[in-house]
Amino acid sequence: MKIDGFESATLLPRTPAPTSGTGRDARFAERLGELLRAASDDQHTAETEAQKIASGTGDGLDAMLALSKADLSLRLVAELRNRGLEAFQEIMRLQV
Repeated sequence: MKIDGFESATLLPRTPAPTSGTGRDARFAERLGELLRAASDDQHTAETEAQKIASGTGDGLDAMLALSKADLSLRLVAELRNRGLEAFQEIMRLQV
């Protein structure tokens, strides 16, 4: 069974990592920004679909899919924040 739209969905780019630290840092920041924008877009789409349902013009399946996608996006962003915060706290505990 083929599901349309999933063949191009990847979380990480498939390009080889550059050897310099600056390029890798910039690429990480860009990817993180893209992830946050995508999560925001998913939230807006879910809100729009919920409004369509409330007005009686939307499809229930589309609304549930949009809400589920928005939920997963938000959970991913929250988990990335938690992991980043844990890493920062671990670095702060290191003794120099």
